[in-house]
Amino acid sequence: MTKHNAFWKEFWRTVKYFLIAASAGLIQFGVCSLFDEVFYAKFNHQYYMVFYFVALVLSVLWNFTINRSVTFKSVGNVPKAMLKVLAYYCVYTPLSLLFAHYGQIWGIPEMVITVINILVNGVTEYLFMRLFVFKKEIDTRNEETKKPLTASFVLWVAWIIALLLLGVNAVVLAHSQTTWIVLWVFIGLAGFTLILGIICLIHRHKIKKQGREPGDRKDAKLIRDIDGIHIAMAQLYGSRCVNEAYISEQIDLAPIKAWMVKHPDEEFKYTFFHVILAALLKLLVVRPKLNRFISNRHYYQKNERSLGFIVKRQFADDAEEGMAVIRGDEKTTIFDVHQAVKNQVIPCKQGKKSSADNALDIFKKLPHWLTCIVFNTIMRWSKKGKLPDDLMEGDSNHCSAFVTNLGSIGLKCGYHHLAEYGTNSIFVVIGQKKMQPFYDEKGNCTMKEVLDIGLTIDERIADGYYYAKSMKIFRKVLENPELLELPFETEVDL
Repeated sequence: MTKHNAFWKEFWRTVKYFLIAASAGLIQFGVCSLFDEVFYAKFNHQYYMVFYFVALVLSVLWNFTINRSVTFKSVGNVPKAMLKVLAYYCVYTPLSLLFAHYGQIWGIPEMVITVINILVNGVTEYLFMRLFVFKKEIDTRNEETKKPLTASFVLWVAWIIALLLLGVNAVVLAHSQTTWIVLWVFIGLAGFTLILGIICLIHRHKIKKQGREPGDRKDAKLIRDIDGIHIAMAQLYGSRCVNEAYISEQIDLAPIKAWMVKHPDEEFKYTFFHVILAALLKLLVVRPKLNRFISNRHYYQKNERSLGFIVKRQFADDAEEGMAVIRGDEKTTIFDVHQAVKNQVIPCKQGKKSSADNALDIFKKLPHWLTCIVFNTIMRWSKKGKLPDDLMEGDSNHCSAFVTNLGSIGLKCGYHHLAEYGTNSIFVVIGQKKMQPFYDEKGNCTMKEVLDIGLTIDERIADGYYYAKSMKIFRKVLENPELLELPFETEVDL
C-alpha cells in the first residue's frame, strides 16, 4: 500500500471512530441529562456525579464494542482489550469526576462540564486505542473470522444496561429515603441475573467442550462466511419448498451391472439402489455445499453425511413402512454402504422399529388436540436443532438427503417436493428401469437399459455452477462404479 493510500485509510478510520464516539457521547450526554435534569431535578443536582458515572459506563460499552468491530476490525482477545481500556478509565474517570466536582464548585454548568469531558475523552481514548489497545490487531477481522450478532447477546447487553440504570435508581431513591422498594427489586433482579449468568456460563462451557460455538446446532455448524447474495436469498426468498429446483439424470446401467457381476453376495445381493446410495454419499463428501441446509434463515453445515429412505416391510397395500438411515464419512466405501443398508433393511423387514418409529407410534394414541400441540412443538424444536437425539438419529427427514426408490414398486421417476420439517435440502427419486434408444455419430441406433433419477434441491444452498459440476461427478462415478471402492474422500477427475 502506498503512503497516499495509507494516509487516506487512516484518515477515514479516524473519521469513522469519531462518528461512533459522537454517538457514544450522545448516549452519555442524554443519559446524564435525563437523570439530572428530568428524573431527579428535585434533588438539586446533589447526585450529578453518580449520574455522570452511569452515563460514562454506558457510553464506554457502546464505544468500545462498535469501534472494535467497525473501526479497528479487531479479532483479538476481548477481555485483554477491555482490561487495557479499563486501565485507561482508571486514570481518566477519577480525573473527570474531580473536574465534574470542582467544576460545580467553580460555577461551571453541568452540561458544559459534560461536553468538555466528552471531548477530552474522545481524543485521548482514540489515541490510546489506536496506539496501544489495537495497535497489532487492526484489520484482522474478515468474513471468515467475524461472528454473527446473536439475539441472546443483544438481550444480555440490554438487560445489564437496564439493571445498571435500575441500580442507580435504587441507590438514589434509598439514600433519599423516598422508598426502599426499588432497592429490594434491584437486589432480587441482580441475584436472578447472577444465577442466570452462572447457568449460561455452564452451558457455554458444555457446548465448547463438544466442539461447538455459540450459534451452532447439535447436528450442524452455523456457516459464517456466506456471501451477500446468499444471505439475501435466505432472508427474502421464503421457505424451502418455495425454492425448489429440479434436476433430472439418465444413467446407463451397463457399467453398474458389470460391476455387480464382479461382486456377488448371495446373502444380500448388490442392487442399483446400493450403488446409487454410495454415489450420493461420495457426492456429499467431495461436494460439501450439498450437505447444507437453511433453518430460521441461517445457513448450516451438517456434522455428518447421511441418507434416509423408507423401507416397505412387505409389498402389500396394508403393510407398514419404516424409516432407515445410513451414514458415511471420508473413509467410507461402497462395501461399507452395502453393509449399512443390510443392517437397516433386514431388521426392518423382520418388524424391528427404529427409535423414531417408536416415538411416532406413541402419538397415534394421543387425542387430536394434544397431537397438534406436540407436533407444533416438534416443528419449533427442529428449526432450532433442539430435538432429542433419539428423535433425530433415526428420522429420515433430518438426513442430508431423502432417497426414494420408486423403481422397486414399479413406478416411473418423477418430481417429489421438499419438506419444511427437518434438514433435507435434497430429495432423490429413483425410477423404473427401461430400454432407451441411443444414437451414435453415424446415426446408428443402439438400445440400452437406463435408469432415470430426479433430484429436487433447495437452490439457495449452492449456485448453478456448483450443482452442474456436482452432477458431472455423480454421472462419472455411476459410469465407473469401481471409483466407489476407494475411500469417498478420493477426488474425481472430470
